[in-house]
Amino acid sequence: MYLVRTRRTKILLLSSSFALIVYLVRRYRRYLILKNRPTVSIAQQESSLISVNKRFYNQLRRIIRILIPRLRSDSFLLLLTHLITLISRTFLSIYIARLDGAIVKSLVQRHPRDFIRTICIFLTVAIPASFINSFIRFAESKLALAFRSKLTHYAYELYFRVRFILIDLFVINLFI
Repeated sequence: MYLVRTRRTKILLLSSSFALIVYLVRRYRRYLILKNRPTVSIAQQESSLISVNKRFYNQLRRIIRILIPRLRSDSFLLLLTHLITLISRTFLSIYIARLDGAIVKSLVQRHPRDFIRTICIFLTVAIPASFINSFIRFAESKLALAFRSKLTHYAYELYFRVRFILIDLFVINLFI
């Protein structure tokens, strides 16, 4: 039988066995918790997902009608410009990735003329890329502000409509 002689080895052996015991106890507890949960059939899961999805899409449709009442509204134009800038940034990112590959290729092949040319192209493309990134942030903030103001206006309108109806009923009851 192997005898453990040093104090450090004893402490290491004791602590690692303690950690292993704690790990196994936690795994067994987790197994028991999962074992005692009621199982849900796949048909029940799909039906609950379908009902949630219908409700979600109905709520989303109502919110979109509030946020974008017509196609010529300012929020729709902001959304369209934001979409166009996102698409242009996607194509610009692909082009920049291609330029990065060309820069690395010219470095590996030791072609200084190609390296300088691709670096110059990269620097000329970097200016519109930074402009597009800034414009995306700008359009995003303007769009968020427009959506927030429309939702706030709609909520105030609903609130005051109910208040005015209650006040009208109160005034009518005073004179009756």
